[in-house]
Amino acid sequence: MTVIFIEATGNSLYGLPLFLVTITARWVANSINTGMFETTMSLRNLPVLAWEPPIFYNRLCSADIMSKNLVVLHEVERAGNIVDKLSSNMHNGFPVVVEVTVHVDSKSGGKSGGLGNGSSSNSNHELKGKRLIGSILRKVFEFEFEFE
Repeated sequence: MTVIFIEATGNSLYGLPLFLVTITARWVANSINTGMFETTMSLRNLPVLAWEPPIFYNRLCSADIMSKNLVVLHEVERAGNIVDKLSSNMHNGFPVVVEVTVHVDSKSGGKSGGLGNGSSSNSNHELKGKRLIGSILRKVFEFEFEFE
């Protein structure tokens, strides 16, 4: 609104006072009544997320809502395996992972040898796992394989 007033008058001298008055008027109007955006959305019965999540969600962790049986794709994957994974679940996105090996040093308890870079002479044991390198969406595969 302030920009419109400045453009209409051609005088930027009143820019700061107009800006302050516009912001103050908006704050006062929003404190008295709901905003025009929220009113329009509710009249049209359109779903709108609240500004703050419900209190219950403050106590949730990602482990509480994520899938327990995570379906991952490897960096190199056969087309048949991808089709099987797409048909066995309805996930929209798939994490892409690589296998990594971490060598644990017996003396310091820390890592040595890096991630999958061969073995170290001071290592007692290896920890094997997966490292996330990206993600891919189902619609990419549906386009490629003409899969529904």
